[in-house]
Amino acid sequence: MNKWIYYIFENWNERKQFGIGGVATILGSTLAYMVNMRYVGLLNINILSPRLPFYTPLLDNITNVLLLSIALFLAGLFLNAKTRFLDILNVAMLSRAVLYLGCLLNINGFFVSYSEKVLEQVQQGALEIDNQSMIPMLILALISLVFLIVSLWMLFAGFKTATNGKGTKLVVVFIAVLVVISFVPQLFARYIYYPFNY
Repeated sequence: MNKWIYYIFENWNERKQFGIGGVATILGSTLAYMVNMRYVGLLNINILSPRLPFYTPLLDNITNVLLLSIALFLAGLFLNAKTRFLDILNVAMLSRAVLYLGCLLNINGFFVSYSEKVLEQVQQGALEIDNQSMIPMLILALISLVFLIVSLWMLFAGFKTATNGKGTKLVVVFIAVLVVISFVPQLFARYIYYPFNY
C-alpha cells in the first residue's frame, strides 16, 4: 500500500490528481448527505438529526480542504520555498477521499442503530453491554480507524512528496500543523458559515 500511495503523488500528473480529488470531494459530500452525516473538522464525522440542506457536507469538505491546504502550504514553504499550492491542494483532496468511505458505515442507519442501542444500555446503568450491540460497534470503530490511518498516511506521503522534505524536521512540522489545524474547521462551521446547523 505504501508504494501505491507514493505512486499516486509521484506519477500522477497534477491535472489527474486535481480531477480525481475534486470528484471524490463531490461524491463524498453527496454520500454524506444521503446517509445524513457531515464532516465537521479534519477528522470528525457527525451524524445529523434532523437532515440539513444538501450543500452542508460540501461546505464542510471545501472548508476542510482549503484550511488544510493553506496550513500545509505555509508549512511547506518553511521546508522548501519551491512548494506549490496546487500540489498541496491535491494532496489534501486525495487524502480525504479515504475518509469519505466512512459514510458507507451508516447506510440504512446501520451505525446509528447500534450506537443508540449501546447508549441506551449505558444510560440504563447496565454493567455489561450486550455483545450483539457491542461487537458490531467495535468492528465499525476498527474500520473507521483503518480509514483514518490510511488517510493520514496519504496526507503525510503527499506532503513529503510535494515539499521534498526529509528527516525529523518534516515529521515535526507535519504533526504541528495537524495539531494546530484540527479544531479550526469546527470553528468555521460553528461560527462563520451556517451556524444554525448546530
